[in-house]
Amino acid sequence: MSGNKIFIGVILTLWVFSIYSNTFSGPFTFDDESNILYNPSIRELNLKNIWRYWPGRLVPFLTFAINYKLGKFDLFGYHLFNISIHLLTGILVYSLVCYIFSISELSIKTNQKEKNLFAFLATLLFLTHPIQTETVNYIFQRTTILATFFYLASILFYLEFRRKNRYTFLLLSLTSCVIAMLTKENTFTLPVMIVILESFFFTKERRRKLCLLFLPFLVVIPFLVILSKPKNFADIERLLTVKSSFYYLLTQFRVLLTYIRLLLLPLNQNLDYDYALSKSLLEAKVIISLLILTFIFTFTYKLTKKQKLISFGILWFFLTLLPESSIIPLDDLIFEHRLYIASVGFCISIAEVLYLISKRIKKEIVLAGFLLLIFIYSFTTYARNKIWQDELTLWNDVVKKSPKKARPYLNRGVAYYTRGKLNEALNDFNTALKINPYFLDAYLNRGVVFFYKNETQKAIEDFTRAIHLEPKSSLAYKNRAYVFLNTGNYEFAILDLQQASRLRPDEYEAYLNLGVAYFLSKKISEAKLSFQKAVELYPSSMGYLALAFCFREENNYREEIESYQKALRYDSRNANIYANLANAYLRLGNLDMAINYSLLALKYDNQSALAYNNLTFAFYFKKEYHLAKRYYQKAVELGLKPEIDWGSISDKKVKQSRHEKID
Repeated sequence: MSGNKIFIGVILTLWVFSIYSNTFSGPFTFDDESNILYNPSIRELNLKNIWRYWPGRLVPFLTFAINYKLGKFDLFGYHLFNISIHLLTGILVYSLVCYIFSISELSIKTNQKEKNLFAFLATLLFLTHPIQTETVNYIFQRTTILATFFYLASILFYLEFRRKNRYTFLLLSLTSCVIAMLTKENTFTLPVMIVILESFFFTKERRRKLCLLFLPFLVVIPFLVILSKPKNFADIERLLTVKSSFYYLLTQFRVLLTYIRLLLLPLNQNLDYDYALSKSLLEAKVIISLLILTFIFTFTYKLTKKQKLISFGILWFFLTLLPESSIIPLDDLIFEHRLYIASVGFCISIAEVLYLISKRIKKEIVLAGFLLLIFIYSFTTYARNKIWQDELTLWNDVVKKSPKKARPYLNRGVAYYTRGKLNEALNDFNTALKINPYFLDAYLNRGVVFFYKNETQKAIEDFTRAIHLEPKSSLAYKNRAYVFLNTGNYEFAILDLQQASRLRPDEYEAYLNLGVAYFLSKKISEAKLSFQKAVELYPSSMGYLALAFCFREENNYREEIESYQKALRYDSRNANIYANLANAYLRLGNLDMAINYSLLALKYDNQSALAYNNLTFAFYFKKEYHLAKRYYQKAVELGLKPEIDWGSISDKKVKQSRHEKID
């Protein structure tokens, strides 16, 4: 690597980490919670579990599992990864622009320094543009960053293959293509992009046909989606009708212009736009949008022969938006993070635009003007990041910009709830339901607030309404069951949890809670079966601990101890598990093991009453009464009084046991 490229890399690294330096403590938000915080499949590096959760997103969920392995839910690590991949993606943008300059008509007109300069400026634009703040800050949108990274990697390996005629690079390109498609579904267009790249920049020759090797990969994503039916597939199935597809397409004509406006003038950015659905081709906004888009496509076609970089960049923009802005109706009409991969095309076009301007105006003036724009974008990005630092700040901003949309109130309500502000949360959930009386998530969350306000009947009513709205909502059944469990209605809880497990047979929580309901109903055999199913789906310390309690009820000490030991594999610092394991050894009469594990429990929690209770009895049975009495007093202080008749043990015996130990 040349010194010039190292210098460029250092500048880009410092610049990116400077403008995103205020993001490292940004909280999990939106569907970060369901996909990361409450996603059991990332709790261990298990490809089978991750594949079962969402095959088409295998790669990003694997990285979330690595994050969890290294630091659980430490936000710093998640943000560091996102920013680093954003930076690396920018470096690939730089390489791509340099490559395309070299193989286009500009290769003759520009020297290497000019190519590097315009590629560097295009990369700065990509890395600092305020539109990227949603993708970088929104942790789950790592899927988008990684997808773009592997999309670019596949193209660059293909270009390297075309330049050096080494089939190793073709293999790497095909491999990157597969990885991209296992990262996010919007990479569906990659094979078509390579064919377009070939037709734009390479002359007709035998090797050109090799780009057709990529076309069979067009079936990979549809196959994965149909085969596995990921969590967003039900929404697509529900929305996919001729009418809804047509309405969605009409709306996307307007959305595309909004995307272009955001790239040119990134003002009034919003995480959750309130975008009206277009229902007629004769709507004024639709007609105007179609006319503007027709002009852009005509302009692009005319530029194809003279300014290939500009026309290729425009085609890149529209092609990469096609999976999410065409006839496949998604729940959300518009999202800024969908612009991330499309913005690469925008930056490619800008590179040639800057070159053309520099031929008419002094290069120094062009450079100064563009760098001024980059500084403005950098400060805007830094300022926009501040909104993402806190959930309330973020959702206050969204509520302000989308005051007539229900979802921002829902999410702000959740932010209030997590801070213990139940009344404020309740107000926001009520507002969300006033805007949309059929809002399932608002009923589910309001029911939780009612439960914690001890208004259990209202909680049950809200969860029941949620079930009526969506009879296939396993969460509604689980939440209602939780209320029943806490009010002693175990039979009703069992019925709801059985239904929840039927609806989501792959969800371990339903089986875990079902086991609890059976256990509290004294149905130990049924509880044991439910807990076994839970740990089969997702091995966890909680599941094995619950299993151990079942074996304890059956006086099956061997299985009980084995279950505690399995629980410790998943949580080796859990004092409660150590204390219960010690208690099992105590009941077996293995006093030394009981003492050892009790002391381990106290190492992680010096307020463990059960550990002090175990030590009291262990030393009592070992006739080390002075130690037994010391631990007895501590257990009593913590509210647990070991049933020992100290009246039968004289002070003389206590003192004698102390001296015998010393001797």
